[in-house]
Amino acid sequence: MDVFTLLIIGHLVGTVLGVGGATMIEVHLNKALSDDDMSLDEREMLGLNFTVLRVGLVLALVTGFGFLVYYVAHGQEFRLQNPVLWAKLFMVIIVAVNALLLQSHKIGLYWGSAFSFVTWWATMLLGIFLTNNVRFGFITIMVGYAIAVVAGAFILHKMRIYLKSKNV
Repeated sequence: MDVFTLLIIGHLVGTVLGVGGATMIEVHLNKALSDDDMSLDEREMLGLNFTVLRVGLVLALVTGFGFLVYYVAHGQEFRLQNPVLWAKLFMVIIVAVNALLLQSHKIGLYWGSAFSFVTWWATMLLGIFLTNNVRFGFITIMVGYAIAVVAGAFILHKMRIYLKSKNV
């Protein structure tokens, strides 16, 4: 198996683990917060979700920047001119910074959760765009992303309020 194939597989696995981890964190976190009492089982489940997410993040970071090295090393610098690639890599950095901010309690759950959830789904979508050679400008992507984060924060917040009222 060649290096490029390994990068593709590693990045795909990292993205899937990130999207799946972020999604399951939201599911389990909403359940845990709905009764204002996080049980030991809920803490353990969230811990497992965070581990999956972190593995995905490391794979996405390593392979994402591995693509840059590969493109330069193999004379494919033209690929570096794709704004979708740069938006995706920028979002992976945002996810990493957000994870550090959440871990150090420098960002609240309202925004931290929204950044994680929306950014992972956005990176997956951008990966599909890259695979299918769909092109958007970097600014267009980032404006759409910013709107999605704000909308995501609002929706996640309303969902938590609803679930808390139902004590699901």
